[in-house]
Amino acid sequence: MATDHRLVLVFLVGWACTVAAQPKANRSPRSKHPSPTTQPSAAEQHSDLRRFLNTKLDKVEYDDTPLEQVIAELREVGRANLVVRWRVLEKQGIERATTISLYLRDVTIAQFLSELLDQISVDVELGYVAFGNILRISTQEDLNHEMYVKVYEVVDIIHDIPDFKPDRWGALGAIGFGGGAYNDKTPEESINDLAEVIRASISPNVWRVNGGPATIRPFLQRVLVVRAPLHVHEKIGGPLLPAEPSRAGR
Repeated sequence: MATDHRLVLVFLVGWACTVAAQPKANRSPRSKHPSPTTQPSAAEQHSDLRRFLNTKLDKVEYDDTPLEQVIAELREVGRANLVVRWRVLEKQGIERATTISLYLRDVTIAQFLSELLDQISVDVELGYVAFGNILRISTQEDLNHEMYVKVYEVVDIIHDIPDFKPDRWGALGAIGFGGGAYNDKTPEESINDLAEVIRASISPNVWRVNGGPATIRPFLQRVLVVRAPLHVHEKIGGPLLPAEPSRAGR
């Protein structure tokens, strides 16, 4: 195996700078008891994991290296809680001893992971989910059953736009900018249309109407209640913090 040690150094130098920049806790020389350590919040742990994924690597070199060894080295580099669902992968013919040959320059750990999973996925799509302080690797089908529930306020999107007079707005009024096509639907019809747009444009196969496990339901003509995998939520509303969605299980 030819593993570039700069993969380790690049991360550790950045980590050391981060730690050095943090203020030191005040300690009393007369205290006989050690100061209690403050556990980082879930949001802080999530941010740390995101920073880990965005860490730049100068060079990555693996030549016929067992997958399990590559994962172990990556886990040690960032001291990350990296969980591989080996039983799921092994059912797809991906073994711990599956060899990796990968040569990359100037990539983030997230890019490295994507290339790694792409190389070993033959007949099945693989993926990873980073949430809280845990990074999970499995098949995309398996990860799609990790469901989270979040309520999205959409009243500002579906509300009626005032009808402007054509003689003031000219062609804009004629094409329905302030009326016509935009306000001829009820709020119920508008929110249902929005839900359909989301189902059609964001991971269509994951929704229950298309045979998947995810659901999206309008409520009170103001909100959408979405029960879906994490990657779907991130496409709908951007990166999530651990406190935002409720985990709904599998």
